[in-house]
Order: sequence, then structure tokens, then C-alpha cells
Amino acid sequence: MAGATMSRDVDRAAVYAAEDQWSAAIDRGGVIDFFGSRLQLPVQTRFGSLPAVQQYVENLVTMYPDIPPVSARHRRGDTRAHYSNGVIAIPMAATWACRESVLLHEFGHHLNSGSCEGSHAPQPAHGPRFRALMVELVGRAQTLESALLLRSCFESKGLVVPAHVD
Repeated sequence: MAGATMSRDVDRAAVYAAEDQWSAAIDRGGVIDFFGSRLQLPVQTRFGSLPAVQQYVENLVTMYPDIPPVSARHRRGDTRAHYSNGVIAIPMAATWACRESVLLHEFGHHLNSGSCEGSHAPQPAHGPRFRALMVELVGRAQTLESALLLRSCFESKGLVVPAHVD
């Protein structure tokens, strides 16, 4: 495609599989054994209304004072959530989508949206930069233990997660 700025997103399925593992663990929350250490995981928040989703993403924005605001809207259908141009679209009728892990994923796209502009080289939507931003975001929004688990889920799928984001 002429003029495309994004790289091919070859890691998308592996990212979703890793996040599904992580999401299942935070659905339960509590203490887990992690290679001989005990991690205390939060129970992920579930949302029952679009105003609650909007409030959550507004709270996330306050953690990143240099990023533009993001809004949430209802998305028709029930097969996927979506991020585009500062808007997170969530199918509110689908219980799988009204979870914190889904909002964090879509907000991760908001944080990563600058990777196609300015000084950043074009990046795939679910590439290493996105994954590093997700791990950082989860550490801020939830706990460092949850972020460690997410990082290990990515790595268990053979996905590289940089130690920090430029």
C-alpha cells in the first residue's frame, strides 16, 4: 500500500493470546505462585456503563500529563473493541469487552499512537513499543505484580518487551 506508515502487525495474535492469559489471572486476582515467588494480583474492574468507562479512561489520562485526552463510545456489534484517533470504542453489550484489561489494551494504543508520527519510526500496532507501553501502563494503573505477569505472558509467547520506551 503506497504511503503506509505502519509496519505489518505480525504479532497481533500472539499479543491477544498473552493478554488473554493475563486477563484470566486478574479475573480471579489474589495470590499466585510465580516461579517460587508469591504475587498478589488485583481483581480487574468490570464496567456496567459507558460513563464508568469514560471516567476510567479519564483517570488513566491523568497518569500521563503530556498526552491528549481520550474519549470512550459505544461500538455496535460485539466482536471487538477498537481505538482510533483518541476514541476508544467498546461494545458495551458484550461482557468480555467491559473489562479493565480491554480498556488498558485500547488505551495502550492511545499511548502508542505517537509511534507513527514525529521522531518514532513506523511501528506495528502490537509491536515491541506497544508491549512495553502496556507493561508500563499496567504497572501504573494496577500493580507492579500485574505488570510483571503481563510481561511474562508476552515473553511466554516469544514476544520481545523492551525494558523501557523511548
